[in-house]
Amino acid sequence: MRSLAKTMRCSAASLMNWFETKDRMLWLASRAFADHWRFELGYRVGTLGWAGFLPYDERDRQLTVRRRIWSELGRNDPRIGAVMAEVVLDEESLLADFLRYLGVSEEAVIAEARRLHVFLLGLWIRMTEVAEPLAREEAETIWRALGGPLGV
Repeated sequence: MRSLAKTMRCSAASLMNWFETKDRMLWLASRAFADHWRFELGYRVGTLGWAGFLPYDERDRQLTVRRRIWSELGRNDPRIGAVMAEVVLDEESLLADFLRYLGVSEEAVIAEARRLHVFLLGLWIRMTEVAEPLAREEAETIWRALGGPLGV
């Protein structure tokens, strides 16, 4: 808490006054990130369509990196894990809504959304790797190929 307080240029006591514990502060931060992520992903998909599921520029790529970090934190903290589980459901729901928009049959929508979500998570991981990230053009080619049979 002291190092965070120093970064924020306040006292550790002030942080404790606002958040009570470090765990509560992390949980609240994960909720704020989740809300921000949902908005940004929804905006990108609404603006760019199918391609909006992939990070568009460096800012989107950094946001996707942060999503990956919060997911990792959620593996060790059940409260953060619950927040990120909601994020996963929201991502699958966004995919399902997009598939409905494309006219995919209702009985296939949920299964296809889950299948595509697994591929999408893999693309996000590859696009945000430090050593050799997958280029956006390569990711777009893969993503378009996955959407091709669905009419994207």
